[in-house]
Amino acid sequence: GLPSVAPRSAGMPRVAEGATVPPDRERAIASGRLILVAEDHPVNQELIRHQLALLGFACDVTNDGVEALAALEQISYGCLITDCHMPNLSGYELARRIREREQGGARHLPILGITANTAPEDLKLCCDAGMDDCLVKPTRLATLRDYLSRWFGADSARQTAPVETVSVPPVSGPDARGAPEPFVPVDLGHMTQLWGSESTVKALLDSFVSSVREDVRALAPLLERIEIERLREWHHRVAGAASVLQYPPLLNALEDYRRDITVKAPERLRSDGLVLASKCNAMLDGIEEQAALLA
Repeated sequence: GLPSVAPRSAGMPRVAEGATVPPDRERAIASGRLILVAEDHPVNQELIRHQLALLGFACDVTNDGVEALAALEQISYGCLITDCHMPNLSGYELARRIREREQGGARHLPILGITANTAPEDLKLCCDAGMDDCLVKPTRLATLRDYLSRWFGADSARQTAPVETVSVPPVSGPDARGAPEPFVPVDLGHMTQLWGSESTVKALLDSFVSSVREDVRALAPLLERIEIERLREWHHRVAGAASVLQYPPLLNALEDYRRDITVKAPERLRSDGLVLASKCNAMLDGIEEQAALLA
């Protein structure tokens, strides 16, 4: 959905295709354009940080609503982009507390919520909490640009053209039984069109592999003593990161494990969880090989 040739604003330096000039943070503060991001997962943090840079915005990133509230006490931000579901303090509660603080004053901080849920009742929760707009994960670069343009003017979000990506042949990884299983590559061309540049895709894949490997390691202790709610929380976290890539093999494997999670016996949840961990590690190995070719 992005133009094949990116327009260049007057006075804006020309950069190589796919390169990103980091916005100046102090200048962004002075002009009221510094954006605060509240997001708990490193993959989503990496994606939105790169997307904002491509659009010409500087940002500060916090890990939850508690950190975001503390940051808002120190700096005057031009906009808040918050995940709706976070530990410690959710995006909904964060928005409500900000609106309570603003009562009786002239200040109104634009708040954009981000949610993986598209049900009308979930989107209504964003409005009820005091958010101005709601984005659906994973957010395309063009969509983010359009939403920010509502608050910063139509010409303030710089448009960036997608670049060509490297074609990567399939690589093999072991399945849960030890037999080789073809690896289905991530569609790098599609990702570049969505996220805005090959450098963004490279950074996103590196962050994805690193953070999801930690999540997979965190599954083992959860399988020793089965607690359904903790497994659900783990699944929500990993599925949220996987949805950014829109990678069907991983999403399907996670959904297979989630299905009927409340009625499966603990022994079945444990054995299926070990199989899932093995599948995830094999996919991450393949994605890591793909990302290495983008260096």
